Amino acid sequence: MIASWVVVIDFLVTISLLFIVGAFNLFFWTSSFLFLEFGIMLVIGGCFMAREPLHEEDRYNEHGEARLAWRVALVGQQLLGAAVFILAISGIIYLFGYLI
Repeated sequence: MIASWVVVIDFLVTISLLFIVGAFNLFFWTSSFLFLEFGIMLVIGGCFMAREPLHEEDRYNEHGEARLAWRVALVGQQLLGAAVFILAISGIIYLFGYLI
């Protein structure tokens, strides 16, 4: 879901740049933006995953609710998973630039 929204936003930014500047390949610019966002998502996801508690008893409090560090680590895990899809989509869009 995150990866889909990132791609849509990048296409909208690139299309607006196409109307303003013109004369460039939409697919190459979009894949360049996506590759940059792939790196950003890797850094943020890795920082979030670094907060993961190592022991099971540190992940939940005495009431059985997840602690903040564990919830942040789960968000980081989702970001790292989305970053993989962003990289794959970036490669596919880049190849479309050569086909057109």
